Amino acid sequence: MSMLIQRQIIEQTARGYVAFSIPFMREYLRGNRESLPARYGL
Repeated sequence: MSMLIQRQIIEQTARGYVAFSIPFMREYLRGNRESLPARYGL
């Protein structure tokens, strides 16, 4: 997770909590949750 914070993809909002720094990232991930694992071989 620290790599995501270093790359400014997520930011810590409180101890133990994070939020996406990139606008609309949450919506994108939720809307594409079935196709993303196959795309990245997960």
